Amino acid sequence: MTESWASIAGGSIYAETDGEGPDALFMPVAWGVSHDFYQVLWSNLDLALRVTFFDPEGTGISSLLPRDWSPARIIDEAEAVRQSMGEEQVILAGHASGAFLSLAYALDHPDRVAAMILISPFASYARASRLSAGRLEANPNWSAFQKRVADIRRVKLSAQDRFRAIFKEQRALDLFEYGPHYFEMADAADE
Repeated sequence: MTESWASIAGGSIYAETDGEGPDALFMPVAWGVSHDFYQVLWSNLDLALRVTFFDPEGTGISSLLPRDWSPARIIDEAEAVRQSMGEEQVILAGHASGAFLSLAYALDHPDRVAAMILISPFASYARASRLSAGRLEANPNWSAFQKRVADIRRVKLSAQDRFRAIFKEQRALDLFEYGPHYFEMADAADE
């Protein structure tokens, strides 16, 4: 594993590179998550690639989230990381909204992309919710879940604690600590 830093106007981006093979750059999701989340998941795939993961601003050990942040800034961060890698072209990989950011990066920098790996791409949680609402509402447990969410919202909780309480109602595990800017980034990514 190799650690590195890339500079971007007003900040710095932390990156880690691991593996052997052609150079790939992993695009984080639009709501921001530190590199270690995807690095652990990716390591189980055993692909012959040298992959660079990075912490977008406001996550991990990269600089703080700028006041004017938007998900498009992650595209600029990815370009700064690619430049710091010293590679003319990279294989671009992304999951969920990170796949859509990969597509946006490819449109902005077509000559920098050798290939793409898009995993379960979708543009936003709001759009995914609209597309799946009918299926959720048809589930026999949906009304009980909605009632429990309404009960949770009546209790005075921080945004982080409310999110965790609702997330746990879905029987999901609390796998990582959300950074202080997570909710701001999630809201901006869903616009």
